[in-house]
Amino acid sequence: MGGKSMTKKMFIAVAMIALILSTILFQLQSQIGVYYWDVFIYLNNALVMAGFPLDSSMLYLPPVLPFITSIFFRLGFISQSTLFAISAVFYFFGVLGLYLLLRFKFNEWESLAGSLSFASFTIITAWAVTGTLDVPAIALSIWTIFFTILGRRKDGRFYTIAFPLAVVSFLTRYTSALIILPMLFIIFADEEKMSKMKYMITGVLAGALIYLPFLIFSYIRFKSFLPFMGVFTSSASGNIAESCPGYNPDPYYYLRNLLNYISAQPSQNYRLIIDPSNSEPTIIAYIIIAITIIGVILYVMKRFDIIRQLGRGKTIILILLSIILILSCGRISYAISEIILFLWVLNIYWIFKDYKDVDVDIAFITWFFAFLLLHSFHEAKVDRYFITMTPAIAYAITFGIRGISSISRWKNKTSMILSVFVAGLMLLSVFSYVESAPRSVPLAEAENNAAKWFISHEPAYKGKVILAERGPAFQWYLKVNVSTLMKKNLKDFKKTFDKINPDYYIYEHIYDQKPPQLEGYDIIYKNDKIIIFKKRGISSIR
Repeated sequence: MGGKSMTKKMFIAVAMIALILSTILFQLQSQIGVYYWDVFIYLNNALVMAGFPLDSSMLYLPPVLPFITSIFFRLGFISQSTLFAISAVFYFFGVLGLYLLLRFKFNEWESLAGSLSFASFTIITAWAVTGTLDVPAIALSIWTIFFTILGRRKDGRFYTIAFPLAVVSFLTRYTSALIILPMLFIIFADEEKMSKMKYMITGVLAGALIYLPFLIFSYIRFKSFLPFMGVFTSSASGNIAESCPGYNPDPYYYLRNLLNYISAQPSQNYRLIIDPSNSEPTIIAYIIIAITIIGVILYVMKRFDIIRQLGRGKTIILILLSIILILSCGRISYAISEIILFLWVLNIYWIFKDYKDVDVDIAFITWFFAFLLLHSFHEAKVDRYFITMTPAIAYAITFGIRGISSISRWKNKTSMILSVFVAGLMLLSVFSYVESAPRSVPLAEAENNAAKWFISHEPAYKGKVILAERGPAFQWYLKVNVSTLMKKNLKDFKKTFDKINPDYYIYEHIYDQKPPQLEGYDIIYKNDKIIIFKKRGISSIR
């Protein structure tokens, strides 16, 4: 069934399907435009990096995606579609990388099913080309683990690629730093690690060189070598205010919504698309999870004799570490729980290290639980954070296919049929999503139209003080500094508004609030979502 010819053909098939999906999602997102607040910040950071004289206070955020975007901005491609296209490229290579990663353990058909499942997850397709950091970061993490395993199995020189990739992944999304745990496990499992140490050191130094420019800039601009530490300290302490967007103390939030992340009901409501936890799972999700669970159970049952033969000492240590890990979750700093997790997976490897491909199995187990611990016990929860765990879910689905086919008399044929069935279901899910997804979002359309009107009718706006409910959005559209002021508390709003004394205020009906009554200001533009106020006496002529 195998052979180089089969491997090449299957890789090309995965590449073609991934390219088609990337193109379709790019076209869809280009029609929708930018909705998510953070994406405007990344676009504005890209403008700053491209030389635009805009506010640089947000440059402490992960720089990789804005930096790449800024290169194309300098070439004249100043458009939100540029960011979408770059995101689509990351998505494409993420799917290919996962296929190659799965091939370390599974055959071509099973790897196809796993990689296309990943490509088709609702949570992936919803965010793949939106311009957020999650999918680019996970794509880089996939390739990081791929080259780490190559370093262990093939040639230690691949470690010199893996470590710089890990740094780039981290600089794409800071929480990607946890990919170091499966990396360290794979290195620990490398019996020739001492002889490959020179390659690891070279890789670490190369990674340090990549990080150095950001380090220097951070100190010059923010007087800190580690401007991102707030992300990790708040996560480790769990001190998140209840008023924080996404506040949710439920530690089982992501597990409860697992089916929705695999395949949620198609919708024309964009909020339900990007937040599938508010939707309902499809029958496809139930079928996929059933195949996964049944396959894993069958696989474990076939190897139950291994578990029965465990020595008392190994069994006691495994049970103790398991109890400590469970009890630590949510009760102490997640950083300590991550250390306990690492000791736990090392113990599992110590028990099962003589079995084929167990290093890949445990690497994915480490990957899943490392990010599950981080995000489950962090009190701010957003659906897209689950993207960090999706490669492990795709691996579990592939494992389920292998588990079911392994009990069949016709293993290869069963594996092929089941793989095609799973891949077909997941592709059906993603195409149903695309077919029903809206081609426009009222808020994004309203902001774009308001900005176009403003540029056309207020040509003297440059150099004026502009305030907006969604400042980053209008800073992107107008290409000038726009401050943010949201009308949540009327007393605080008026105090801040009077202090800033803006020439223009752009109000948005986001929360169905009543528009503010602003003395000395006239309404010069209004649509279903936007009201633009202008201070009396301000000229519209340059």
